[in-house]
Amino acid sequence: QVLVGAARGPAPCTSAAPARCVAMAKCRLVTPASDPGALKIRVAAKAAGVDLTVENSGKVQVPELHVGDRVVKYTNAILRCIGRIYDGGDIYGSSFVESAQVDMWLDWTDMELDCAAEPPQLEEAIERLEKHFEARTFLVGQRYTLADVSLSCSIHRLQQAGVLKGLPTAAQRWMGTCAAQEAFRSAASAG
Repeated sequence: QVLVGAARGPAPCTSAAPARCVAMAKCRLVTPASDPGALKIRVAAKAAGVDLTVENSGKVQVPELHVGDRVVKYTNAILRCIGRIYDGGDIYGSSFVESAQVDMWLDWTDMELDCAAEPPQLEEAIERLEKHFEARTFLVGQRYTLADVSLSCSIHRLQQAGVLKGLPTAAQRWMGTCAAQEAFRSAASAG
């Protein structure tokens, strides 16, 4: 049986093949030293209760998640893999539609905020987020998902780089909620 540390995290593995869950729970991330996606992956793994070791390497061009003898490359594919590791987990949404919405926000974050060191449409993107968060606590549904992980890490990166000076009220409230998550706090402080 695999138990995870997050209070709202996935339930213990109770599927017909618990060995699959144990094998999937131990993962190794190999990432370029300065890859901005590494923080997203570390936060997601912590939030999902996945045992992740991280290895910085100059030999890889993109992040690679090693799960046994299999490899998943690229940040969003790795986030999706982490979101699906445990049956019953809700970090990837609690329904098919919510999972699709998480995917939408992962893609949106890539296109709007991770496209350049200084995203050309940053002001418009932040305005859209402000409208979205006026009536919501999280991006998708009523809980912290991979969408929140990805977007909050991108905003954190832009703030740390001095590209994004501040956020409007509702977006700032959401960012504070994300930054208060144990997974975000521990991963962001680790590096």
